Amino acid sequence: VARVCAERDNDKQNSGPTSHQMESPAAHVGLRRPAFWRNWIAFFLLGTINNLIYVVVNSAADTISHSFHKDNLIGLIPWANNAFGFVSRAMNAFWLKDTSYTSRVLGNGAVMAGSLVGVAFANNFFVSLLFIVISGAACSFGESALLGYLRLYPATLVNGWSSGTGAAGILGSALYLLYRTAGLSLRNSFLLTVPCVAVYAFAYLVVLDRSEANRMLLEAKSNSEMKADETTALLNDDTASHVDDHNGDHHFKETTWQRHKRCMKLVWFLSLQLAAVYFFEYVVSSGCASKALSREELCRYDEDVCPSHEHCKWNEDDGVCNSTIFVYKNLFSILSFCYQFGVFLSRSSLQLFKIKRVEIVTILQGLNFVLWILQDQYKFMNVWALFPLMVFVGLLGGAAYVNVFYLLLNDPKIPEKDREICINLTAIAITAGITLACAFIVLIDVTFLKNL
Repeated sequence: VARVCAERDNDKQNSGPTSHQMESPAAHVGLRRPAFWRNWIAFFLLGTINNLIYVVVNSAADTISHSFHKDNLIGLIPWANNAFGFVSRAMNAFWLKDTSYTSRVLGNGAVMAGSLVGVAFANNFFVSLLFIVISGAACSFGESALLGYLRLYPATLVNGWSSGTGAAGILGSALYLLYRTAGLSLRNSFLLTVPCVAVYAFAYLVVLDRSEANRMLLEAKSNSEMKADETTALLNDDTASHVDDHNGDHHFKETTWQRHKRCMKLVWFLSLQLAAVYFFEYVVSSGCASKALSREELCRYDEDVCPSHEHCKWNEDDGVCNSTIFVYKNLFSILSFCYQFGVFLSRSSLQLFKIKRVEIVTILQGLNFVLWILQDQYKFMNVWALFPLMVFVGLLGGAAYVNVFYLLLNDPKIPEKDREICINLTAIAITAGITLACAFIVLIDVTFLKNL
């Protein structure tokens, strides 16, 4: 037993600096600057495509619900886009944790492509919801898997990933706005998005330098097996418990549940902040945005812009304002774009500044939430004031996302072996926040905002 303990001490001394002594838990990946930017671009592309489909679906929520005459069920679309996020994130964290990252990423890409085709050919609202559930689950799975993979790279690369997810917001909302401007049908819009999934596979297989990360995974697996053998030797010795206490290793006996409970205690505060921010911003961007101006008000605003009155006509048959003023006709899509533009800016800001007090962001987003609920109810703001306010909503949401995950990748209180679990637990909080937001949107759409 003494020999085994001595070998453990030697291993610790020879293993170099710990994560507590480094900027990043993965800073020992000795990547040169050109390789860093190559990997930054790879994670940027992966983040972009991973979230692109998610954004296109949310941007199309108004059109999807209206095309099936389910306008008051618009809240079910963002809900469906997140409904199985809990399951897919749990699959990655617990059931597929021993599956190679290559299998997870490529398999996820195939699911994304299939879900797009399914939404395109859906013949009723609830079939469409089913495929939206699948596409949203794929997005959540990809996010959890690739954030976990990021632990093998310098922590600053999280900026590449987060910037890519922010770019997905701009690209996805702008892409759908372009589809609408071109007069494309819902089916053709989704089918034209399918080839983007090829970029996802290309970024992972070709652009990303996986050699160092693969070497680290092999070393980690080898070290895990060696520690398992040592633990068995210790347990077979009568003095095992004494030696274990002497070396301070209290966790090799804990169950899976105990381990996850311990990890949850490490990240509960950051998880709570992220869940709250996502709840507030999704209620605003997906629910309040669709009712910020009533249809009658849109016509009245068009009348102000077109005094001749001849260009603004209310069609009683389909309830659509046939205005030639582009901004009013596409208000929901433009507000979605403004939100995503704000998200992109703040998710790309990590290399410029970092926010440690993320609870400040949560409070500000909560104030945004109250303001937009009041706007939906009383319509006291001019239409042009809504656009910068929605950009601000996106700025706060993106800032919370990138800074929380940067803090997780650098937190010295989180043991290296538990870092991926902590990241996945925090990612689940995102799904919790969005799911609660979607339920709240459905609630307000069938209650006090029903006729607005």
